[in-house]
Amino acid sequence: MMVAINLLKWEGFDEVDVAHDGAEAVEASGVKCYDLILMDINMPRMDGLQATSLIRQTQSPQGSSHIVALTANAMSGDRDLCLTAGCNDYLTKPVKLNELQRILKFCMSDAFRKRQTTIKRQSSDISDRYVS
Repeated sequence: MMVAINLLKWEGFDEVDVAHDGAEAVEASGVKCYDLILMDINMPRMDGLQATSLIRQTQSPQGSSHIVALTANAMSGDRDLCLTAGCNDYLTKPVKLNELQRILKFCMSDAFRKRQTTIKRQSSDISDRYVS
């Protein structure tokens, strides 16, 4: 966790929210819309695969966070297991800076930002209709 936080801060991300287990990650994603979630697969209480599945159930497909599995498991089939659970990408530990930069570059790209802006605009339009 500390390595990922330090790499993110090194890349200029000053605000990083931390969940200490999968249940906290699900709860946090229900309160705040995250563009990127780095999901540790081996967490206490609820593992990252269960947490990812629950997050995916509550998000619309076009409005979903980009979830990246972080795991020490690098066996054949582990990547597919993470992607099947709903992760968009997969990083093995220890996290390599160039791999994290690749993901951050995608999440900061114009195409990704445009997608997120459209989603947020649609979400606010929907909530405006239900405000009395």
